[in-house]
Amino acid sequence: MNQAEQDLLVLTAQNGSQQAFGLLFKFYHKPLVGFAIKLSNDNELSNDAVQEAWIKAAKNIRQLKDPRAFRSWIYRQVRWKLTDLLRKRSREGYQLEQLNEEIASNLIENKTGEDETLSTALSRLPNTEKKSFIYFIWMK
Repeated sequence: MNQAEQDLLVLTAQNGSQQAFGLLFKFYHKPLVGFAIKLSNDNELSNDAVQEAWIKAAKNIRQLKDPRAFRSWIYRQVRWKLTDLLRKRSREGYQLEQLNEEIASNLIENKTGEDETLSTALSRLPNTEKKSFIYFIWMK
């Protein structure tokens, strides 16, 4: 796609054309995923970041003043979303690790109240993390 075609698609998408936005998506999606994978080394996280960037782009494309800037604009959207997701993952991983260590030390210290402590601990975990915790305890 040459620059004039891209500019026309951006202008048309800014006027509400879903077809024009779809063509931009089709042209840029794979390169954006590749870009995100190179930055993060994580396929799942990269796909999530690109998907969220496209959603934000669809909502905010009218705010783009220069259609020639679309390429750099969409790549920045991906980089920002990827950075946000990496920060979120880092915080959640740290919190889960702290909780696992706290619960494991409580289990070791309180042999008599082990069942009650484990039950309380499991109720504090999000559903998606319960399996990880149980695996963590069994491996200790």
